[in-house]
Amino acid sequence: MRLQTTHIMYKDEQIRHSYLCSYLPLTTTTDPLSRSLLKFKRGRQPDLANWIRATLEGYSHYPLSPDTIILRALRHNETEIPQSTQTQQPTEPQFQQSTEPQTQQSTEPQTQQPTEPQFQQSTEPQTQQPTESQFQQSTEPQTQQPTEPQSPQKPPSPSLFPLPAIKPTPLDLLGQNLSNTFNCQYLPSLLRKSKPTLSNKGLTRENRETQLQNIYSIPHPPPDQHPILLIDDIFTTGATARAIIQAIRHSSANTPIEVFTLAKATYPRNPSFR
Repeated sequence: MRLQTTHIMYKDEQIRHSYLCSYLPLTTTTDPLSRSLLKFKRGRQPDLANWIRATLEGYSHYPLSPDTIILRALRHNETEIPQSTQTQQPTEPQFQQSTEPQTQQSTEPQTQQPTEPQFQQSTEPQTQQPTESQFQQSTEPQTQQPTEPQSPQKPPSPSLFPLPAIKPTPLDLLGQNLSNTFNCQYLPSLLRKSKPTLSNKGLTRENRETQLQNIYSIPHPPPDQHPILLIDDIFTTGATARAIIQAIRHSSANTPIEVFTLAKATYPRNPSFR
């Protein structure tokens, strides 16, 4: 399936919009294509795999450059996207570096250096006290040492990392497949939202644009030479895409931007959504 292309107007700039097909929303008809898109949103198979496969096939005729950074639109109840889907996480090496020196340096001097000289010095001058000190020193580290190294060892365990435990969304899976296929980066955590919003379903163009005005931001923008591909499942009024484009332009005026959606909605008898 080849990509279809159009443009999104943002101020005086034309942003390329690529999509696979047009569809009629469920509010206007019971189109099987609309139901398949709904199943994609819910992560149902085989629709999820079919839409991802069609996207990869479409971009095989228009490959992404390796320096492309892929973002996805945030859901209405999200304010940021966890870093669980990224290949390089800044938190993991920090935990590893902080725990390894603590466990090695704390256990080695306590078990080897303090115990050997104390046993030798205590047994020679005294006959009764060495047994008491030995029992005290042998029991205290046995009760404290197992508990002390357990506290620094727990953070690196996968069970205490909340981000990787979060199930990726269908758009995350789509972004990961694009990233792995074309050797580019999927960094959805770059995009932030100041507060949760209402669901766009059933809202008019004006209501959508009002609630999304100045709500997106990119606190740590990538360099200008990296093109950005914004992915979403459907394109209706374009309010979400324009709000994210605005955030990208506020952080970088020269970054190339492209928007991709699985489908583009058509409303032949509902002009309020045009």
